[in-house]
Amino acid sequence: MAFLMRALEILGLEPGADERAIKRAYARLLKGCRPDDDPQGFQELRDAYEAALEQARRGAADNEDDEDGDGDYQEFDVSGAQTPPAVQRQAEEPPLKHHFGDPEPASPENEPVRPAPLYEPPRTAALLDGLNEENLNARWLEARARGERREFEEAVLTRCLWHLAPDEHTFAAQAQARFEWLTPGQRVTIDESQQNRLRHVLLTPYAEEMQAALQEGNDARFLACLRALANSPWLQSYDGQRQLQQLALTLLDAQPEWSAQRFAALCKLFHWDETRGERPDLPELWAQVIARDEDEALFAQLTAQRDAPGDDSALRAAHMVLRVQDEDARMLAGLDYTDEDWQACGRLTDLLEIGHPALIPRFAGADIHAWQQTYQKLNEANGPMMRSLWLVGMMMATFGWMLPAVYDGTITPWDVVLRVLVAPVVAMVVGIFPLVLWRGLARPFSDRDAALSERLLPRFIYSPRRKRWRLFAHVIPFCVVSVVIALVCGRLAMWIFVVVTLLLAWTDLWRYPGALRRFRQKRAPLGGGRLKFVLLALLFFAIVTGARVLLQA
Repeated sequence: MAFLMRALEILGLEPGADERAIKRAYARLLKGCRPDDDPQGFQELRDAYEAALEQARRGAADNEDDEDGDGDYQEFDVSGAQTPPAVQRQAEEPPLKHHFGDPEPASPENEPVRPAPLYEPPRTAALLDGLNEENLNARWLEARARGERREFEEAVLTRCLWHLAPDEHTFAAQAQARFEWLTPGQRVTIDESQQNRLRHVLLTPYAEEMQAALQEGNDARFLACLRALANSPWLQSYDGQRQLQQLALTLLDAQPEWSAQRFAALCKLFHWDETRGERPDLPELWAQVIARDEDEALFAQLTAQRDAPGDDSALRAAHMVLRVQDEDARMLAGLDYTDEDWQACGRLTDLLEIGHPALIPRFAGADIHAWQQTYQKLNEANGPMMRSLWLVGMMMATFGWMLPAVYDGTITPWDVVLRVLVAPVVAMVVGIFPLVLWRGLARPFSDRDAALSERLLPRFIYSPRRKRWRLFAHVIPFCVVSVVIALVCGRLAMWIFVVVTLLLAWTDLWRYPGALRRFRQKRAPLGGGRLKFVLLALLFFAIVTGARVLLQA
């Protein structure tokens, strides 16, 4: 009796106080008494609360039936119906509120929250000693028989949240099934952060199993584990499904080798469809996974295009931009490129540089901007080469002009050499002014010039893939120069100039000095390179024979 009076004195109550008054007094005093600050005072307050509550229940007129094992929870609910919510939560769950209600904030390094000290009522501590998955049910029945089932469940929950050993995940799973945590049958109140922590603890062994399946390439096992978890009762809430989906995407993204089929199967399992806007509520992680899936799909596509032969613009762009090759190889390949091919190269470069920069290092050794220098050399910087070509043609024409004088003996060899070297240079210097003027006049018609050249000129002079000479820019000045040579030097000199110049133009030397290297490459099965060599030889002998016949005449 003295102990009871002492308990009422600690609680500040008069004898005969009912349960509601006891709970309110306990909740009020609990706010200023923490086990961390005053463990002894907190224990005295707890013992006084239990003694006063037990005496009040013993003296109540209508004792509730306890056969179904849920009497205390129903009694708390009924009494709480007339109690303010904040006071009711504090009165019903003092130990749990202490352990879980005020976790310490995480450090800037995202360290886990430091758990609160494990509080155990004196009579419950004995039941927790040596507790494992094998004797959990027996200890639970014993705690319920003692009337300590709530304290026992709270202590087990505390252990699962903060004091679980690495090899006790089976114990946590059995405790969840026993107490129905995270389901509608849950009897204790757990806040959102504690629910996330508990789900993390329960998902840990499954995460290890799924990671092992992914590393082994066993997609069926990975998906089967996910399917089973998706149907688990403790993951049916919105937060539970979201946490499971986050785990699945994190494991998938952590794999060094990406599988589009695996990701498609995962989307089918969770009913995701990016095209229809059906995606998980994980915007940052989902965007990261989608970007990687698109990168992998594009990488596979570009790799196939780079290694595949063909004349399609996309294939030619992949060859030029992504292949590891020197400048000569790019120049020789670029001789056959059309405007559409070069535009495809530009689109591919922009796609990689702007849309998918992470893919650029994966094409080891490839310089995605080197093709721009090749394009400039082949399509813009050909003026010096063209002047050199015309100079060679004029030198040959001058030599043909000197041949009759050489046969007559009216000119010495040194005079021939001097005139062959000086006359073309003088002609080039004099003719540069009208050529520059003509270029300025023809520039506004460049687009129409290309169309007319493709329609009117032979394919060995101009074609979409062999843009040698255009009609206005090159052919008309060439014809004018040929007529002038015929009038001044004769028809023999003119034909020598025409044939030599066209032969050099046919080999693309005016665009790229190393263009003749393609004729020294390995012969094609049909002998295309040999045919060109024979034609060149026949033309050379025809020129020599014609010159000798004309000289004899």
